Amino acid sequence: EVKARGADVIVITDKAGLADGIDDKPIVIPSNGPMTALGAVMPIQLIAYELAMLRGINPDTPRNLAKAVTVD
Repeated sequence: EVKARGADVIVITDKAGLADGIDDKPIVIPSNGPMTALGAVMPIQLIAYELAMLRGINPDTPRNLAKAVTVD
């Protein structure tokens, strides 16, 4: 549905066949049993970083982050 509306689709999977018809060049990560999702973390973080830099947002200084100081 998002592709029909003109959105860019990025598929991260361990089975390239699942991306047929959705994305021409999916990011394929190695299948590692229950730890497969952990292998997807790095590509997702790199994509988020690059998108933030393209938008001019510094990912090292998040907005709306309040410091909590406790004194015992």
